[in-house]
Amino acid sequence: DEGCQIAQEKFEFFEKHLKEVGYDFHIDTLSENQLRFQGLLIDLDNSWDQKYTEAVSSVAINPVKDQKVDFVYSSQHGAACVVTEKMFKDLGLRINVVEDHRKVDPDFTNAPFPNPEDPKAYDLLIRDAKRTNSKLIMSTDPDGDRFGFGYIDNGEYKLFTGNETAALILEYILSNKEKSNTLGNKPYA
Repeated sequence: DEGCQIAQEKFEFFEKHLKEVGYDFHIDTLSENQLRFQGLLIDLDNSWDQKYTEAVSSVAINPVKDQKVDFVYSSQHGAACVVTEKMFKDLGLRINVVEDHRKVDPDFTNAPFPNPEDPKAYDLLIRDAKRTNSKLIMSTDPDGDRFGFGYIDNGEYKLFTGNETAALILEYILSNKEKSNTLGNKPYA
């Protein structure tokens, strides 16, 4: 139920060492047809993307009226690009997508480091940001559950750490709640 992501080469390394100590590691799997027949795999229609966009819109603190800063986005060859591009458009945001990462590709052909926590994942984002004169760069991992971003500072792109990103988001939420007088009597984080 917890789920995890293991890179193929690490899995093979792990499996090899388990066999060396006498443990035969094997996982039975079902085919796509078997999964569908048993009702374990279903396709979601596009209405789910719309529901997601509506949920994001409903919590927007300051909906975009006039975007002043351009940014570059990449999903690192992942399926997250489809939903993210549509959501940004529906929210009124203009984005520049890294074309070399736009196609869903499980081999990550043009994204050898598809992890937004790895600075090397931003090479093509920075290239495109310089070309489009974008101030911000944003990336998700291929399935969209991790996010990273950076900004331009004196001609160089700097990346925020996860902790810095969380602190910025928290400051944004709290300062806007304070401005709108919706912070409450005893706020804490």
